[in-house]
Amino acid sequence: MIFLKPEDYSNFKYTKINVPITLNECPSDHKSSSYLLDVNCNSFSQQNCYIGTQKIERLTIQRAEKADASNSQTFAKWKVELEIAEVKTEDEVIEILDKLCDMLSIAFIKEYGAFQHSGFEGFSYRTMDVRRRYAGEDGRFGDTVFNRYCGMVSTRNLSIVQQNIFTLPESIKDKPEKYIELEKAFLTAMKSRDEVSRYILLYYMFELMYDTVEYKNLTENYKQPNKTSGVSDENDKCRKSNKKRSELLYQYLQQAFGIIEYSHFDQTYKLDPEILFKIIMVRNDLAHRADKTNVNAIMYDHMLPILQQVFNNIEAQV
Repeated sequence: MIFLKPEDYSNFKYTKINVPITLNECPSDHKSSSYLLDVNCNSFSQQNCYIGTQKIERLTIQRAEKADASNSQTFAKWKVELEIAEVKTEDEVIEILDKLCDMLSIAFIKEYGAFQHSGFEGFSYRTMDVRRRYAGEDGRFGDTVFNRYCGMVSTRNLSIVQQNIFTLPESIKDKPEKYIELEKAFLTAMKSRDEVSRYILLYYMFELMYDTVEYKNLTENYKQPNKTSGVSDENDKCRKSNKKRSELLYQYLQQAFGIIEYSHFDQTYKLDPEILFKIIMVRNDLAHRADKTNVNAIMYDHMLPILQQVFNNIEAQV
């Protein structure tokens, strides 16, 4: 280990970063169960890709450990190596690795179609395990630089997705700000450690959609159905308001993202205003009556798969 002063960095042209990353255990809805995930990848490499706006000359990923459902402490782990044709300080390296873990986590939850009774903690690393080395014009990397940062369960489950989630973009993708907000909200929701919080935070993604110009335009152009005679009580008014919202959301999801259908496990559903109405009503039941009777079924069978389909369609458009 060597220690670099700020002025020493001017002597270098390249940075090599080595760090183990772990795919953590999922936050479970049930104390008696735990859920492990893995990626079907023992080795992977890519050149000329991007982590955010940072160009990576070479990315290498090697399996270090497979997830083991019989061992509560054995999570999927890989050794990651990044080569950058710039000099990056320790703080900059940490920022790059944080972004990498977020990108891989987002890619995983977009791809994985079998969430049931759990959220998603995602990829992470320990700052104390980060190793940095630097090279000059000759490309020869020197010594590692010193860092400043330095129970039993009744069921365990292991699921694996394909290695394509490790593939980084090969150019800078200029995503609209509203898509970036949706990604951040999605990741925050899936990291929640209980199903009620996860539902409320996933529903927040619809609230972001309600705030878009496109949705507001639909609201202005919405034609109210013929009213029935008689006086409606507050419950009827609320129900009619949420029916309207579900119909508008249905139109918005179709027009903004091209959502026609979505899948959960091997079941394919057509997008339906009635399902969106149920999603809205479950949210209201939670917020106003602390009733979580239908949270699990509606969240995992419908709301989460619909949101995953939103991201699949976004990726196809960007």
